[in-house]
Amino acid sequence: MTEDMLADICRVCRSEGLADRPLFHPCICTGSIKWIHQECLVQWMRYSRKEYCELCGHRFSFTPIYSPDMPRRLPLKDVVGGLFSSVVTAVKYWLHYTLVALAWLGLVPLTACRTYRALFSGSLDLVRIMSLPMDMLSTENLSSDVFHGCFVVTCTLFAFIGLVWLREQILHAGGPDWLEREAPLPPADVNHPEAPPLEEGQHLNDPQPNGRDNNNIPPFVDEPPARQRQDEPPLYREIDENSPENGAGGEVADIAEDEERREEAAAGQNQEEGAEWRGGEAQDQVQAGGEAEEANWNPMEWDRPAEELTWERLLGLDGSLLFLEHVFWVISLNTLFILVFAFCPYNIGYFTIYYLGLQKHAAASHFEGLVTTLCGYGVVGGNLVVLHTLAALFGFQRSQRILGLCYVVVKVSLLSVVEIGVLPLVCGWWLDICSLAMFDATLKDRESSFRAGPGTSMFIHWLV
Repeated sequence: MTEDMLADICRVCRSEGLADRPLFHPCICTGSIKWIHQECLVQWMRYSRKEYCELCGHRFSFTPIYSPDMPRRLPLKDVVGGLFSSVVTAVKYWLHYTLVALAWLGLVPLTACRTYRALFSGSLDLVRIMSLPMDMLSTENLSSDVFHGCFVVTCTLFAFIGLVWLREQILHAGGPDWLEREAPLPPADVNHPEAPPLEEGQHLNDPQPNGRDNNNIPPFVDEPPARQRQDEPPLYREIDENSPENGAGGEVADIAEDEERREEAAAGQNQEEGAEWRGGEAQDQVQAGGEAEEANWNPMEWDRPAEELTWERLLGLDGSLLFLEHVFWVISLNTLFILVFAFCPYNIGYFTIYYLGLQKHAAASHFEGLVTTLCGYGVVGGNLVVLHTLAALFGFQRSQRILGLCYVVVKVSLLSVVEIGVLPLVCGWWLDICSLAMFDATLKDRESSFRAGPGTSMFIHWLV
């Protein structure tokens, strides 16, 4: 670093060059903006997001500077160490991403499929429940179970998204009219402020001194007395100084002036006391607010700020093992959804169909599980209506609202199935029946094709 450089300053921080922070001229600018620190240049490039000088247009270039005692060639030990560290880092990332893929694309779907199969493949007894962990570790039909598990997880995910959407609609747009009308109103505040205690010798009907409404200003703050109007006659007659009655008249004038001075002094003192009282009240409010903030202040909120949950952090692509916790919660919520929204309605519908003797009709539909589950949802909705009515009769407001919300969930679920599944299917079948003559087909042909492949036939008609 030369002596001329010492006189130059950085164009950003306006400081001179030092031994540990030399000045550089990375562009063709001259004059006072020629020199700049490397740290200042890097910070400015990060801020402006430009790799060239905005004044002269020269593109910046960085060249690594090695220490003077650096050897001309790297030792073989350093080369091998660098290669080994690179290989270790690559293997580490490969193992991590492999674990992420196995967890999200293997463990979650496999658990969902085998939980679903354990619940719906026959009678659920203690032996089947105890053998469920061993079924999870079985390697039989691994690929097919993963594929079917992906379908189960997708259905569960859409159900969860639908519940969240329904919750947001109820919170922001409001629920049905009958649900909002039945919401309990907050009790009216009938507590009147207590009257101040009466002083000794003061009756109830006596007017309170200075008790007028003056925006919470204490009663000792009085308005200044009104000035005497000039057009009103004076209280005393002016008497000439040379008259014999000057003595008595002067005394009367002095007394009146003294009374006026005392009234003005008293009014000024009352105004000062009122200002002090208002200032003291405002100071007390500020102090009370500060004490409340200090009481609510939690140092842990500053020591441990909340971290933003991104997709990389959620899926484990950021390199951390926090995604294992997310995998556990996804498996738990998936199992809970299968139990609540599939297993319970299916069993309710199964017992209903069994007691009504409609097993043959349900089996003839070739979709016995779906029909049984929809029947269970219908029974649950009817029971919720009855319980909601009973809660309204007995005045159980909280239970009434909870039952109403559950009924809304069941109703929206059934309407979604009808609008997304049943209505397009009915339209597809009706279009097919109306176009039989166009394709030179009969109803028996369509019936035979349906019996041969009910799932494929239903999907084609739904798609049409």
